[in-house]
Amino acid sequence: NLLGLVGCCTLVRDHLYLITEFMPYGDLKNFLLKCLEMTFASILNMFQDHIARSRYVHGDLAARNVLVGEDLKVKISDFGLAEDIYSRGPTQKVLWKWMAPDPAMDGTVYTAQSDVWSFGIVLYEISTLGGDPYPDVPSAELKDRLQAGHRMAKPERCPLAMYGVMTQCWSWRPNERPTFRQ
Repeated sequence: NLLGLVGCCTLVRDHLYLITEFMPYGDLKNFLLKCLEMTFASILNMFQDHIARSRYVHGDLAARNVLVGEDLKVKISDFGLAEDIYSRGPTQKVLWKWMAPDPAMDGTVYTAQSDVWSFGIVLYEISTLGGDPYPDVPSAELKDRLQAGHRMAKPERCPLAMYGVMTQCWSWRPNERPTFRQ
């Protein structure tokens, strides 16, 4: 189980290059990071689909509200802001960096599509291993920046497909965001 040495190159001055067999999944660290990102994102999406089918909107979906138990069992917590979508009042206190812009801008109610926006933020947190969203944007400026079209850049280790899902989740118009079943 040792990596096979195919050859070496000494033609470059002061450098020795080893030529080894090709390993399609690369090193274990990056492989695990990619697996973890995709596994947690899939599990979280499954929970959100359940929430959407049961007519409830979480309203505060964030990595801090996703708990990991034994055998990596993931559970969504902190339903303090969760509301029945057929009998709710105004939205309560929500942290701006996780909140969809539609309720913040026009005072509309928080919907399942608002949770989809927040899911995109959670994907960002997963891909940055817990990084804060919008790290270079003060909260006071966030609404204006989002309205102007600013979105977070692709995190360094984020798979392109995952970033594509994130940007779809961050569509300005709620009806252009994917549903949790997609």
